[in-house]
Amino acid sequence: MMPEHSHGTQAGEAGPGEWLVLELVISSSQPLSGRVGSAGAAHRIPFHGWIDLMSAIHTLCASADNSPGPT
Repeated sequence: MMPEHSHGTQAGEAGPGEWLVLELVISSSQPLSGRVGSAGAAHRIPFHGWIDLMSAIHTLCASADNSPGPT
C-alpha cells in the first residue's frame, strides 16, 4: 500500500503522473550522481549533485506537461 500523500500509482492502476527510474551512485568521497528518466524510456538524464537531480526531474516534468495527450 502506498502512503496517502503519494501521487504515484501502483502497477496496473491508472492515475496522474509518471513512474521514473533513478539510477543513483552514492559515494562517501563524491557528490551523489546518476541518471533519471521515465520508466520504459531508453533515454536517461545524467545528474551530478542534488541540485542537478532536481533540475533533471524538473526537465522530465516539463517535457511530460508539453507532450500531447491521448487521442
